[in-house]
Amino acid sequence: MAEGTGPVAVIILVMVFVIAWAIFLGKFVGDVGQYFVETSGLTGIEAFVVSNLNLFIFIFLLLGTMAWMYFRG
Repeated sequence: MAEGTGPVAVIILVMVFVIAWAIFLGKFVGDVGQYFVETSGLTGIEAFVVSNLNLFIFIFLLLGTMAWMYFRG
């Protein structure tokens, strides 16, 4: 019996996520973030985070994948 998700499955899942992000989700998050900053009057660190949300999502994807590899052993 298999014990959880193997490394090949995780690589495929990450690739599917990155492809979906490049095709649809990245532009959507960027547009919504830009609209939110313009209409809500955000300034400072809040505007920085919302404007660069795609970058933060990518960083968390990498950190999550690295954490999975570390804890999976």
